[in-house]
Amino acid sequence: MKKIIETMIRKIFGLKRVERLSYLKAIDEFQATISSLREDRESLIKDIHNRRNNTIELNMNYKRITTLNDSANKHLNEFYSRIIPTLSAAQLYELYEIIEPEGWILLRLTKKLTGTNTNNLHYEDNLGCFEDLNGNELVACHENMAFAKVNYETVGTMYEKTIFEKIDTTTDEYKLFTDKRTKLLRKELANLVDLRECFDKEVFNDGFMFLLHILPV
Repeated sequence: MKKIIETMIRKIFGLKRVERLSYLKAIDEFQATISSLREDRESLIKDIHNRRNNTIELNMNYKRITTLNDSANKHLNEFYSRIIPTLSAAQLYELYEIIEPEGWILLRLTKKLTGTNTNNLHYEDNLGCFEDLNGNELVACHENMAFAKVNYETVGTMYEKTIFEKIDTTTDEYKLFTDKRTKLLRKELANLVDLRECFDKEVFNDGFMFLLHILPV
């Protein structure tokens, strides 16, 4: 920088007055620009430093929150693992209906135990009868396929419409099925914290409040 200024001064003395004034003005502007750049540089360094400090603070806060969240999940898991096994079947299904009212978990368990598939109801499947059903309605379909007596009604010349009679829920076979499904559901709900992301937060909280409400004093 010193050499640059010395070179400029030597040039100034070789110029006419008007040119010299113009050159001096240019030097002033140059120095002002340099000064402004220095200030910008210092400001940028300060900003980077602040951002670095903010990043460190955010990382520390994130670690604290993660630790608190892990601790909360651990205690919730302990709570559910102790409470769920003590619920009666009626209480278990009441809790389930609160947190998962459409019945998709129950459907998965039902299909696992029955091995049934609605694709085997060819006439109804071709009509799209199952497309708009929720989990609970599909559970009824699979239970009918597994346990109900069936009658068929011929439709046209190619298809048979399936007509299910009412399920006899007093049979040993059906009772065994419902007992197994209840055990599986109890096992699923004992891990409610892991399933929490699958549920609407509001209804999940409703389920938690239900458990608190039925706890013995």
